[in-house]
Amino acid sequence: MTIIEQAAAALARTRATTATGAGQASAVDAAHLRRTRTAMAREVSVMLGVRPVDVVATADPLRGYGGMPGVLIIVHDPDPAPDSHDGGDGQHARARVWRFVPEVGNSGSGGGAYLLLGACAVCEGEVPMAAISTLADLGLYMEQTGPRSPDAPDPDAPDPDAPDPDDEDGHRPEVPIEFFDDPGHAPGCRGA
Repeated sequence: MTIIEQAAAALARTRATTATGAGQASAVDAAHLRRTRTAMAREVSVMLGVRPVDVVATADPLRGYGGMPGVLIIVHDPDPAPDSHDGGDGQHARARVWRFVPEVGNSGSGGGAYLLLGACAVCEGEVPMAAISTLADLGLYMEQTGPRSPDAPDPDAPDPDAPDPDDEDGHRPEVPIEFFDDPGHAPGCRGA
């Protein structure tokens, strides 16, 4: 893929993301937010070993700090998983999308963690499920929660093996502290 093709693909992904309402910045804060988002997108791209064209950083529609919108980082897996209905020809491959928010205090200048968003086992809201600082952290999380089979009936359904705050026997990975008061929980969620 040429640089021009990658640039066009990145623009299309960014437009698709911001068209859904997640990512509009005002003219006043656009320069500051653009620098912050750029640094975080670059850092996540390097951390996960994916092309920059596969990473979009935008305003988080749920999380903000001090009147400023938070940052939502969306990573499109460059190697989509085969769809169970593709007949083995790969024609209906399903792209996996990873969504992250920076850990509080992470400015994108190195050393901070990114919180992997996933479905709460109680309310199914999209909330921080694991702190990811390296690709190995993501590998450990996937190992602990179990890989999803491409033959599963609904790959977007909540994973029954996902971390659960009510898990007292310790068989599931611990969730980060940000899990408990995250605005992604449904109102009244007992997991929050």
